Amino acid sequence: MRSNKNISLQLAERFEVEFSKSFLKILEILMSKEEIEMVLALPGTPKEIATRLNENENKVAEKLRDLYMRGIVIIEEMTSDGAKYNITTAGKFMDFILFDPRYDKYGEEFLDLWKDFYRETQLIPPQEKNIPSDFRVLPLEETIKNTRVLPYEQTSQIIKSAKKITVQLCACRKRERNCDAPLETCISLNQLAEYVLKRKIGRELTKKEALKLLKDCEKIGLIHQTSNDDHPDVICNCCPCCCAYLRSVIYYRNKASIVKSRFRPKVNASKCRDCLKCTRVCYFSAMINKEGRRIFIEENCYGCGLCVAACPNNAIEMIEVFPKEHIPPGNGWCPTLVLDE
Repeated sequence: MRSNKNISLQLAERFEVEFSKSFLKILEILMSKEEIEMVLALPGTPKEIATRLNENENKVAEKLRDLYMRGIVIIEEMTSDGAKYNITTAGKFMDFILFDPRYDKYGEEFLDLWKDFYRETQLIPPQEKNIPSDFRVLPLEETIKNTRVLPYEQTSQIIKSAKKITVQLCACRKRERNCDAPLETCISLNQLAEYVLKRKIGRELTKKEALKLLKDCEKIGLIHQTSNDDHPDVICNCCPCCCAYLRSVIYYRNKASIVKSRFRPKVNASKCRDCLKCTRVCYFSAMINKEGRRIFIEENCYGCGLCVAACPNNAIEMIEVFPKEHIPPGNGWCPTLVLDE
């Protein structure tokens, strides 16, 4: 019989993070040896997994349903034989676990393991990184109203077109614990919102409540981010000290971790008074203070619009710099299906 450590390593290899000692410990906390064996047999329906493991199909179906409700596996397809289960990426796995308050019982040591795991995945040599650019910066809507704007890059339109909206705790702030920004700020939409409600890891919002939450987040300088496609299913409200994506760019110089918005600030030099307020709100070191003068470094800019909102002289405006093709077609951040009873 294989040891728990050996099969944990095999599962970590499936997640492509076998180098992480923290991740191995996390897997062993979350799952028994038998459960890890079952997850290693994925992807598949309960019938397929039962055949591979020589187990009773009903027993396997019950266990896979439990693993789904615990955030360990997702449903990627519904077939004639039932749900087809699989694992997701390590980063999404982290969110689906940390969204869930049932894991609070493991205390801060458990969060520290996730914090260490994040460091391990960020500090590997750049040429070995395989971080997908599946998140995009959403500019402050008030700063792009005078440009050609697509519905899926306007926070209000994303919310207004949603059929279901939920909010849950920010997994990054829960993991990092670096600031006192609000925790309940991660918005899920449509199918992903149904999943959140199914697992009871968040609460439903009205459209009015969601729009107010976004405005409240803007007031304290949080940056909106969403899935990098034309069917957003999340709006995250992120701080630079905790957000996995922002920290990756700001502290670890992995510029591919986030996709830039289609917009950039343009400064009207005749209106600029070098008050430097824009430099104080720029997380990306795009607007910088150089000997008392405002300097713009375009390559560092991610198009969030915070500098435009901060300018008291209306000296900065957002302009379109990428075509609509900059945002690819897609189906959201993590298109996990909802499990039927």
